[in-house]
Amino acid sequence: MYRKIAMIFISVFIQPFGVISQALIVFMLMIIFLIANLKKKPYLAMSLNDLETISLITSTISIYCGIFFITDIPAKDVPNLPTSVKSGITLSENMKFLFFIIIMVANLAFFGYWFYKII
Repeated sequence: MYRKIAMIFISVFIQPFGVISQALIVFMLMIIFLIANLKKKPYLAMSLNDLETISLITSTISIYCGIFFITDIPAKDVPNLPTSVKSGITLSENMKFLFFIIIMVANLAFFGYWFYKII
């Protein structure tokens, strides 16, 4: 419940600072809740604790890889870019595909594990 409240707070009040700031704060928040979940084990059933842990890991991986997508900005779109940076912050198509695959594999692994536990 606190994680959901924190996510809403971040999306509303951190919005003026930009998407990258929101993503970094959410990333830190996910790590904090992952550590708390690992230490406290809030559910009586061990399988629910495992599902929550894997869910948090999947979310953390998705946010981390997503940060690379939102920082992929062509040099012409960055105001006051130093001359030492010639190409801006760009990802190659292969790197974009790699991050996409990482996100997909993490989410498919979670759904596979969830389906296994449900059955």
